[in-house]
Amino acid sequence: MAEAFVKVSTRLGGIGRADHGYLYSLTIKADLRDYCARQDLGLWSIDGNTRLHGQTHLVIPEHGVRMKVMKENRRVHPGGVPPANRTRPDRLLYSDARSVQEALSFEVEQPVWPEGKPIDMLLLWDYRKDGNGRVLHDAFTLRAVHTTAPGAFGQVVPTDLSFEITSPTTVFTHRRFAGEDDNDDLYSYQIDATGEIDAN
Repeated sequence: MAEAFVKVSTRLGGIGRADHGYLYSLTIKADLRDYCARQDLGLWSIDGNTRLHGQTHLVIPEHGVRMKVMKENRRVHPGGVPPANRTRPDRLLYSDARSVQEALSFEVEQPVWPEGKPIDMLLLWDYRKDGNGRVLHDAFTLRAVHTTAPGAFGQVVPTDLSFEITSPTTVFTHRRFAGEDDNDDLYSYQIDATGEIDAN
C-alpha cells in the first residue's frame, strides 16, 4: 500500500485531487494489485475482476477468507464503510442469502465459522488526517471490517468486527533513524597508565 501511495503522486501529479479524486483511489488500488502480484504472499493470493471498477480481493483459499479492497469515505458513508452496491454478488459478499451474514462468535478462544462457508470482509483504506483534521495525501489508514448486512446509502453499515492494521514505526519502515537530542559519544574512552581502557 505504501508503494502505491508513492507512485500515485508521480503518475497523477498534474491532475487536481479536488475534481478527480476517484482517479487517485483507482490508481492506488491498481498499483496495490500489481505490487501484490509480484510478491510472494504466502497463503494469500490476488483475486477479483479488474473490469469491475478495478475489483481487487485478497484471499486465503485454504481458509476461505476473502477481503475486498475498498476506499472508505466518512463524509459520504456514516462510519466510513461503503454499503454494498445493487448487484447480487456484492450484496452476498456483505451478507449471506438471507441478507444477514452470520456473525462471528467470540464466545470461545478462537472465532468459530461454519465449515465450507467463506469469510467475507472488507479491507478499507483512507487518507490519514493530522491533529487539525487536515487530510494527509502521503499517509493512510488501513482496517479490516466484517459486515453483517449490505447496508444502505446514508446509513451505517452493520458490522461486528473492525480492527486497524498498523505497521511498526521502525528504521526499516521509515528508512531513517530519528535518534535523540543527546550528543553522547559512545566511543569515548581513555587508556590509563596500565594500558587498561577506562570507558567514560
